[in-house]
Amino acid sequence: MNRWENYHLSIADVAASKSKDPNTRVGCTIVDPFDRTISTGFNGLPRGIEDRAEILNDRDLKLMLTIHAEVNAILFAKQDLTGYSLYTTHSPCSNCSALIVQAGIARVVVGTHPDKKLTSRWDASIKLAKSIFKEAGVEFIEVDR
Repeated sequence: MNRWENYHLSIADVAASKSKDPNTRVGCTIVDPFDRTISTGFNGLPRGIEDRAEILNDRDLKLMLTIHAEVNAILFAKQDLTGYSLYTTHSPCSNCSALIVQAGIARVVVGTHPDKKLTSRWDASIKLAKSIFKEAGVEFIEVDR
């Protein structure tokens, strides 16, 4: 991992720390080709929806309401992201990968995550996401952290 990858993944870690999810905190940062941070995002409930315990502790309801970190970062960027890179603390799901491709992001870097329980729960979606990236020509890199 080079120093820029480490730096951008560290910013994604800081973004993840803002998540109120009691189980999984995901962070993301989008950078331009000059390694300038354009946007960050974390997983959380939509704006205006209070982070109430009855939502955050009900897994099914929480999953239906949660906006993923990658989606938030893309929405918050409010600009063309063609050719940019996305750094994230967890592998994107298939829905997020489709949005990443559609946004024109050229490169996705994931800091490998030691939480195998999370990974196995999302295995099918992550496998499909990697396939989407490959077919769409998006560079996908996993780095040990």
